[in-house]
Amino acid sequence: MSWIKNFTIAIIEENYTNIGELIESVPHFETIEEAQTACALIQEALIIMEREKANTFDAMQKLKKTRHFIETSSESHLQEYRG
Repeated sequence: MSWIKNFTIAIIEENYTNIGELIESVPHFETIEEAQTACALIQEALIIMEREKANTFDAMQKLKKTRHFIETSSESHLQEYRG
């Protein structure tokens, strides 16, 4: 299967591992059309990766808030118990 087909499938499946591997192995394209298609696919992959980056950041912030809440709740509970 060609690089362009594999990359298209990786984008459709939002398979971040395959996208990364394919980006690292971009071939030399024979025609301008192939190069333009690859360029468009790479731009789409960047959009997907930026969206995933934002989602990961949001999840990390939620975990950080939850951790802070649990830590402060545990501390206040222990203080009440000791008091």
